[in-house]
Amino acid sequence: MHPDQASNLNSDVVTTRERPLTSGNVNEAADLIHHSLFTPELHGCDPVEACRELLDAGSMMGDLIDLVAPDGESRVIAIGGGVFVPSRVPAAAREQPRPGLAERVLCSRVASAQVTLNRREIETANAQDGLSLVVLLHNWIDALSDEVAVEVRRHLMVGFLRDVQGFKLIEVLAEGRESELKWVLAGGFRVRSDYADWYAEHSEPQPRRLLVGMARDEVPASEGSLLSLVFNYTPPRFGFTASQRKLLSHAVQHKTDSEIAAALGVSLSAVKKTWAAIFDRVSDDFPEMDNARATTGRSPATRGAQKRHRLLTYLQNHPEELKP
Repeated sequence: MHPDQASNLNSDVVTTRERPLTSGNVNEAADLIHHSLFTPELHGCDPVEACRELLDAGSMMGDLIDLVAPDGESRVIAIGGGVFVPSRVPAAAREQPRPGLAERVLCSRVASAQVTLNRREIETANAQDGLSLVVLLHNWIDALSDEVAVEVRRHLMVGFLRDVQGFKLIEVLAEGRESELKWVLAGGFRVRSDYADWYAEHSEPQPRRLLVGMARDEVPASEGSLLSLVFNYTPPRFGFTASQRKLLSHAVQHKTDSEIAAALGVSLSAVKKTWAAIFDRVSDDFPEMDNARATTGRSPATRGAQKRHRLLTYLQNHPEELKP
């Protein structure tokens, strides 16, 4: 489906779907990534390859939004993604504002000055003061009907909340389009800079950009906004190991043990052993969830299924348990 054709489609004849951004599918959004970035700030790096490396390193998370036609043909029409960075990165962006924040962070590795955190650094920071997040990508093709555009924004919002909830956030920083300012402000972002000095001397990048963000200490003044929700944090109760979190991350997607084993590249017996260790941990720290201790008269298999269901329901409401 060509982008120009998207404007002829509406919510009655197409559907939209959301899926996680991975190193395996990021190339599907190559055109969208290239067209949304400010080329001079890339300094010769390939932004798609940079995204792939960040996704593999556990530094980046995000979502793809597809437009699916009645005949089943689909096309990526939007992408969202962000990375965790040291607190000095947003501080520098506020002190010396100029467009191209996402581009500079995305391609910092080319200048041998990587400013994104890896899995271990994310885990350490999350267990201490918290994390700063820079939104790298929040873009969609222009030729969308109003109905589809609303759906795209909804998908990106839901995906963003799902990705970041459960982390202990200090600050979220992003660049927004001036033309989308009403949506940015409605979401809870505050304008950090309108780049007035830059645009007094430059005509690019276009559409015109703004530096926006929210910090944890600003949440009380913006209580009830969408963005304020991502700063709600409760320390994890169970303290699952990394391997247990990986298994549970697949399980909350309603995957079977066989599917989990295939996704993790382990045997089915290894999955069952991990489940046993998980339930041992739950029994120690949260005994009221251990239905196996109840004398219900039901079979062990039934009690096991109930335990699993109760645990996964709890995890869906407590995303911090599955974060590093």
